[in-house]
Amino acid sequence: MGIGKRIKLALSENGMSIKALAEKSGISVNTLYSITKRDSERIDSVALDKIANALLLPEAFFKSEPPF
Repeated sequence: MGIGKRIKLALSENGMSIKALAEKSGISVNTLYSITKRDSERIDSVALDKIANALLLPEAFFKSEPPF
């Protein structure tokens, strides 16, 4: 499971849309759609930090196998 799927999982659990995540994290909707569609294994560390903070999750959630 890549980071993209983990983001989708976290969004689902929080009842949040990609658009809402974009607004909260400051990352463009297009970038977030690209990450989730490709199920990227690696993304920029600054972007990951912003996503994790917006979702109130530790960065380890997106990197651990399996997600906790």
